[in-house]
Amino acid sequence: MTLHHLLSALRVHSAPLAGACLALGAAQLSLSVRFLLRRLKESAEPARDFSPSVCVVLPCCGAGEGFDENVRAFLGQDYAGRTEFVFVTPGQDDPAWGRLERLLPPSDARLRLLASDEAPARCSGKAVDVLFALRRASPEAEALVFADSDLRVRPDWLRRLVAPLADPSVGAATSLMLYRTGRTSVPSLLRSAWMAAGIPYLESAGVASGQSLALRAADFERLKIAGLWSRSLLEDLALHPVLRAAGLMTAFVGRAMSVSEESTGFWDLLKLTNKWLFGFKVYVPSIWLLGLLVTLAKTYILLWSVRPPVSWGLLALLFAMDAANLWVLSQAYRVCLCDGRGLGAGAILLAPALQLVYAVNFVASFFMMGVRWGRYRYDVFGPQDVIAVPGRR
Repeated sequence: MTLHHLLSALRVHSAPLAGACLALGAAQLSLSVRFLLRRLKESAEPARDFSPSVCVVLPCCGAGEGFDENVRAFLGQDYAGRTEFVFVTPGQDDPAWGRLERLLPPSDARLRLLASDEAPARCSGKAVDVLFALRRASPEAEALVFADSDLRVRPDWLRRLVAPLADPSVGAATSLMLYRTGRTSVPSLLRSAWMAAGIPYLESAGVASGQSLALRAADFERLKIAGLWSRSLLEDLALHPVLRAAGLMTAFVGRAMSVSEESTGFWDLLKLTNKWLFGFKVYVPSIWLLGLLVTLAKTYILLWSVRPPVSWGLLALLFAMDAANLWVLSQAYRVCLCDGRGLGAGAILLAPALQLVYAVNFVASFFMMGVRWGRYRYDVFGPQDVIAVPGRR
């Protein structure tokens, strides 16, 4: 069937826009298929036998849904090497402190619980807590691992995440969380689709994520990462240009992916996604610009489609390409996650609505000069030019 016949069957009256829609859809689908193929190849490879001594730093601020189960999952790691877990909170008045006191066995020498009681000035509160923990961690660790406390990790998470560091050309190993919800609330489903759609782009660009991040301790010292983080809003994105300048790769570890099944509302969804896009504008502007151009193109097609008379065929084409892309990615995440589950059908069917979220994200991030995160407002004047201003939650 020729493009002319296809457009006629769909009652699409603009061949250039339909061609642009197909081209955009084919490009994103190609990226997703390659992502799926890499995950299939990765799953077929045996795990590397590499277990250096590790210090796992877990900053905890607040105690959300599933916090206790998440902590138990971290402590239940199947890892052959020496391991130290350092849990750090902003203070003993934080809700996470009391929960951790009850959860962490006092007799386990691997575990440390710290409260930084330090206020950020030129970086994020999370970076302050992480650096505080590192100054008090054992200096014997050969690898440093950083993770968010809202992850539900698998038993082999640590072993798989650290393994790529056996390759000296790899400077960081990373993985991400898949937001996955059984709830039918639209914001939760949109968050699931938003994260799922973005992960392949981060992998292709070699961008590390602080959700799960492993570095060699020697590289951390040599590249002066502590100094970098002491001046950064988002410590993971700040790593990207430093690793590239050092000629080091970032390895994405699909088999170390974790999940989160927290619920969310529309406002929390936009706060989270706006912060991410603002972070890319500051630290990895090439990704931000590429996303902006794609979003502008798709938004134009969408607006043209709904003007009278409505071009239902073009709308169907745009929506079908986005849904097909998320379906392919769902198959990739089924390969990554040990329970064999991917995205729910609700998240896939809401793929077309992502354009509205992206549009809000890019408009907001374009005008943003900082973010409100936890107890602070962070004014950002450059990648390493941050001022923390205390404020109310």
